[in-house]
Amino acid sequence: MIGLLKLLGSALFTVIISVVLIALLTASTFLESVHGTEFAQKVFYQTRWFDGIFFLLCINIFCSTVLRFPFQKKHIGFLITHIAILVLLAGAFISKNYGTEGEMSLAEGETANAMQQMDLPTVTALPFSLTLKQFRKIDYPGTMSAAAFESDVTLRDLHSGSTFERTISMNHPLSYAGYKVFQSSYFMDEQHAKISVFSVAHNPGILWIYIGSVLACCGAMVQFYGFGALAGERHEEDVKSAG
Repeated sequence: MIGLLKLLGSALFTVIISVVLIALLTASTFLESVHGTEFAQKVFYQTRWFDGIFFLLCINIFCSTVLRFPFQKKHIGFLITHIAILVLLAGAFISKNYGTEGEMSLAEGETANAMQQMDLPTVTALPFSLTLKQFRKIDYPGTMSAAAFESDVTLRDLHSGSTFERTISMNHPLSYAGYKVFQSSYFMDEQHAKISVFSVAHNPGILWIYIGSVLACCGAMVQFYGFGALAGERHEEDVKSAG
């Protein structure tokens, strides 16, 4: 058991997993550029074996942490950093497997409470509805090229019935009930009416990712300042012993 723990937590195992991940991500990026995002999602990102590689990475990080037991003061930064990586991976796994992304297209006066998923041809119901009140396209001066576009919408919560109005623009998405609605693009239909296109994303792992990011920063700070403090303490002890 100890031998297996040392193997799974070894630096060699870390290097092997890292090389495999780099090779797979390079291949998936190349194939995505050739065959499109849907192909890469189906062949790589949405497969169980791809999740399995990240699971092995989690095992590696966990075992390498356990091998440091009993923990000492100099391990604090190491522990926080490794916990942060595990939290980040957990957040990424939750978002990947339980998050959704889709699109919603509305003409002025239209209302919708569902989105078309981007990776699958399915319609997903939303806990709210959006009504497009007005769409605006702002052009560069003297041209017909769009500098920005924005939509005035009314959101209605389908459970409580409460409503409020917001403006969704390119850099100011609407956040509600764990969903984010982005102003994605627009187009003209056959009647020359402007259709506003929204990207809708539900990312349930985002809180884990935020927590992991904060922990990673804290771990790096403790690692840096902790080692400096320990070095100072050892130097003082050496001076006292020499005196």
